[in-house]
Amino acid sequence: MRPRLALSCMSFFGLLTAADARAGDEPAPPPPEASPSAPRPAPPAYDGPLDGPRGAPPAYTYEPLPQPPALGRRGFQMAVRSGVAFPVGTFRDRGDPGIVGGRSEARHLVGPQIPLTLDVGAKVTKWIFVGGYVSFAAGLAAGDLSSSCDALRLDCRSLTFRVGAQVTYAIAPDERINPWLGYGLGYSSITVGDDGADVTYRGFDFGHFVAGLDLRLSRTFGLGPFVDFTIGKYASRTIETAAGTIDGDISGRSFHYWLTIGPRLTIMP
Repeated sequence: MRPRLALSCMSFFGLLTAADARAGDEPAPPPPEASPSAPRPAPPAYDGPLDGPRGAPPAYTYEPLPQPPALGRRGFQMAVRSGVAFPVGTFRDRGDPGIVGGRSEARHLVGPQIPLTLDVGAKVTKWIFVGGYVSFAAGLAAGDLSSSCDALRLDCRSLTFRVGAQVTYAIAPDERINPWLGYGLGYSSITVGDDGADVTYRGFDFGHFVAGLDLRLSRTFGLGPFVDFTIGKYASRTIETAAGTIDGDISGRSFHYWLTIGPRLTIMP
């Protein structure tokens, strides 16, 4: 009996061992499926908060566009002026014969002239220019003198020379378009006639009232129109002919005027 009992126990434990081995080799059962009726979690709202903290955007900082440097400057400045100059008034006292007798109006001696004027000086501030001017102008005889020259077959002309000091004021020195005003005074002379017979008047310009507009093309050049109204008196007269030279003062001196209009080229405006 004992041997049979031992054999039966050994067989029973062997079957248990084999069953455990087969159970380890079988795959695990799948998890149970969710019930179709179970509610699903709602997705996050479109404009709802995101997961985790979100910081505010940085504040907008306005940065102005860079401005070009101001055009106003100090230092050396030079300008060249030209155009057309028209004479008005009288060059001599009534009754002073000059080359032709009787008529004292400027229009009976000279016609319009073409001047060339050089202004040289410095801007002591960006508003104020202080300097000097020198000017030459040329034109033809006019009126009675022109008629006399034509009758004598002479080539009559008029030449003007001026020199003096002036000051100008810039209204908008830092802008690309700069209006300006000026005043000057100095010495002037005019010679009219022919090489065979010339008369020269000399005197003082009491005022050059000047105004203009500078359009700055660059930091080196400016260009614009100007107008110059000059008031003066001639104090002395010299007559040169083939027979000799006669000098004399002009008594009862009369005012004369010049109106000049033209372009002005500025260097270092």
